[in-house]
Amino acid sequence: MSALAARRAAEAARLSRSAAPSKSATPAPSVYATPAPAPAPQSPSASSPSPSLASPEPAPASSYRRPPAALAKRQKSSPATRYFAGAEPEAGPSKRQRQFSPSAPADADGTSDGDEGGDEDEDEDHEDGPGRTATPYAPWIASPAEPEVPRLDLATVSATSTFAPLPGVNLHILDASELERAGIAVPGAVISLDASDTLVLAGIFIVRPLLGSVRVFSSTLSPGSSNNVFAPTSHPLPVFRAQPTPASDELLEQLRLPKTFMLDERSVFLLSEHQTGLERLRGNIVPGFSNIWVDDRTTWGMKGVHPVIGSFPIPVYPHVEPPSWAAALASLADPAAADDDAYGAYDAPDRAPAVLVKGPKRSGKSSLGRAAVNALLETHARVAWLECDLGQGEFGPGGSVGLWILDRAVLGPPFTHPRLPERAVYLGELSPQSCPDAYLSALRTLHDHYMYAIETSGGGGGVPLVVNTQGWVKGLGDDLLRAIEGFVCPTHVFQFPLHDTSGADDEPAAGGGGWSTSPVYPTLDLPPSPSPAHVLMLEPAPASPLLARYTPADLRVLGMLSYFHARFAPSPAPAAPAPAAVSWDWSAPLLAAPCWEVELGTSGALRRVYLIGEGGAGIAEPDLALALNGHVVALVRVSAEGDGSGDDSGVYTRGREPDDADALGLALVRAVRATPAGLRLQLVSPLPARVLARVNAVVRNGAVEMPSCGMADWREGGARGPADSDDVPFFDERDVDVVGGERRRVRRNLQRKGM
Repeated sequence: MSALAARRAAEAARLSRSAAPSKSATPAPSVYATPAPAPAPQSPSASSPSPSLASPEPAPASSYRRPPAALAKRQKSSPATRYFAGAEPEAGPSKRQRQFSPSAPADADGTSDGDEGGDEDEDEDHEDGPGRTATPYAPWIASPAEPEVPRLDLATVSATSTFAPLPGVNLHILDASELERAGIAVPGAVISLDASDTLVLAGIFIVRPLLGSVRVFSSTLSPGSSNNVFAPTSHPLPVFRAQPTPASDELLEQLRLPKTFMLDERSVFLLSEHQTGLERLRGNIVPGFSNIWVDDRTTWGMKGVHPVIGSFPIPVYPHVEPPSWAAALASLADPAAADDDAYGAYDAPDRAPAVLVKGPKRSGKSSLGRAAVNALLETHARVAWLECDLGQGEFGPGGSVGLWILDRAVLGPPFTHPRLPERAVYLGELSPQSCPDAYLSALRTLHDHYMYAIETSGGGGGVPLVVNTQGWVKGLGDDLLRAIEGFVCPTHVFQFPLHDTSGADDEPAAGGGGWSTSPVYPTLDLPPSPSPAHVLMLEPAPASPLLARYTPADLRVLGMLSYFHARFAPSPAPAAPAPAAVSWDWSAPLLAAPCWEVELGTSGALRRVYLIGEGGAGIAEPDLALALNGHVVALVRVSAEGDGSGDDSGVYTRGREPDDADALGLALVRAVRATPAGLRLQLVSPLPARVLARVNAVVRNGAVEMPSCGMADWREGGARGPADSDDVPFFDERDVDVVGGERRRVRRNLQRKGM
């Protein structure tokens, strides 16, 4: 018998012995969570139903089959257990299990290349199934103290509408005479939506409820208001659901609608075309976002409005509202609507609501924050928004923290609604890791401005506040979040589960395997803190494989170019909220856009230049023109004491701007020319003229720059980017060998909490 035949006979004998049932003992259940399977379409089961737009059909089985050799190899091999996983109870040690080693790495992150590590897209959160948490020091376990919060899987949710349009029954396209009689200047259609139907729409349009309310983007739209909705295919699409109520709009009487529209359990709303210029964001203007608007074809008599009914030419995914979100938003209008048994009793303080949203990246903080603003606008005329995320601002480009005043519902992703701030502080960084003290100082200044100038200006109910925090929840990021929550003193805290703790109440992990987190020592608040916040633990936003199409850096590029091509409307009154962008102009790239010329000098309109960030202190004043040319700068307003008027110290100041400096917006320095009085700058900025008249200083930090596609010429025959660097200003493909010119290496396993 050959050696191969002998091994086969021994293997067959071993399998026959293992096939017999064992009566000695049953294996003890493991306390460790098994790894989650690879993402695959799953059909909903009766025992664990998943929310969906309609009852989704089971996904078809994949046609992919693993090769037999690879499948056999996968079945034979078993994954090795990490050294910190610990032994399973009553199961005996595994032969492949590694014991603890002091020389083994304590952090799975290791080292990596890139920019500063505090940004939201840098600090990866480990995730291995719903309700499980992990740290670099502990195995994947289910936390015994925190309630398991599952994350919905959009693979089991259909993105197709269940609404079946039937002209004369639930769809009425307005003709020219009806539009003229109703005073509507753009094409539109009236839709009667049943309470059991859903309607998914893509594009840019206006929604005006006529009878009953409509639920969309976790917000309720009521009759009497017109709402601009932006639904690009790069983000979750809005799902319209009917909320029948007796309320109606006066426009309903002017429209001759069929009687079937007025049946019970229906909501009627007007859908109108809305051309803003943003729909012209196509081609190579922003790489990767050329198809976020489907096309200009006409549907239901309107351009740019596309119902997702049946098949759709672009992969899309819907916005699904987890059940806990609806309960949390309801608690803003009625504190008694919250579940006191789950979240503790809550006494509404004698002040306007202050909502703080916190959680890891990609958990849905921005979406929930916008829904909180819309919910508060139902009972308040204005709502304040405090932006704490340097990397991805909601109403402006990154690099600054600010305070915005809102008076209309926000229905769309951040790049569709840039606004001018009430007050802002420019830090020029995408993460507070390099400037934590300046970051907290700026946020305290903004919060003080809200308390003393905004909160009590909204009448009897005051002006509520919504605080959008960053997604950095580890180490120093956690300390910054605690500091923000300390001086904001929120009445409501909407918290998503943090996937960086191995247990609760500072107890070791269950089963004894792994390390515990660092203890949190109690502190005494002086003076005593106000009423405790109403803390609600919420489900994360549903996950979708389509989320991986765009990184946070891609979204920052999109937001930057949307800001520079926006056109802001003038404010109707000095006390009115800062204006929002009403249109976008993509007719010419920034290198061909009209610019402003301004003098920089002790006698000019700009009297100070502040260079901050890495390398800012090493620039000599004769090189100031080179340091500014081609860079993005912040336009700020400083007080008379700090603008340099009346002194001979020059215009160049090393270090940060004064604490009372107000950042009004950004500008691109397209050219710098020397004059006898100083420098003449050519600035490209979307700010209106009345805002530019207030600027008297600029701030430059190299961490915030114009993307390369912003310098390119996308017109026919224009220079597209670095490939045509001879024709594009500020581009150079030549390798420059200088000290410090190589890519920096940043260690991300330092300053970890608990080490």
